[in-house]
Amino acid sequence: DLRGPGFIGLSLDAGWWRQALAGFALGWASIVAAALPMLAAGSLQWTATAFDARRWLLMVLLFLIAAAAEELLFRGYGFQRMVEGVGPVPALLILAVFFAFAHFFNPNRSWPGLVNTVLVGLVFGVAYLRTGRLWLPIGWHWGWNLAEASLGFPVSGIRMEGMPVQAEVSGRQWLTGAEYGPEGSLPVTLVLLVSLILLLRRSEEHTSELQSLR
Repeated sequence: DLRGPGFIGLSLDAGWWRQALAGFALGWASIVAAALPMLAAGSLQWTATAFDARRWLLMVLLFLIAAAAEELLFRGYGFQRMVEGVGPVPALLILAVFFAFAHFFNPNRSWPGLVNTVLVGLVFGVAYLRTGRLWLPIGWHWGWNLAEASLGFPVSGIRMEGMPVQAEVSGRQWLTGAEYGPEGSLPVTLVLLVSLILLLRRSEEHTSELQSLR
């Protein structure tokens, strides 16, 4: 459409970096919040590893690239034009299912993990609709994956080597997600549902504010 990067949500207007940093913080907060019930139940222990700082910094960059690429793919141009064509709810549901299908062949996958991945797609999609930019979902996606890896969890079934600590989980799979990582756990389901409710409520408040100004 020759309209520039702002047309697909990559505008560099004032505040873009604050949205990205807020998303990054939300990603970390989401994983920490999901880990707390595991700790409280005695189902999570951390052990120190042979930490490779250079490898970790490389992971920081790779996770940023991966998060940006996935958000452009699943919440970028195609999603945005689908919102215009069929409305936000069908577009959110369709792209969230495609987002989960993209993780279907990950190692150690589980049905709770796939359901949570659909919820992640909904949360990131609403985050885009809430802001009209991709910076919040990109930051959130980036912080989420980096937090999982840095805290020694598998990231969607894939465990990264050379991270600062190694997470060892035991007990109920619904609590820990087992080898798929926190994304296969009930705590992450609850975190995502709360995030979705708060985003939708904020969107409604924002719409009401706009209507009152007309």
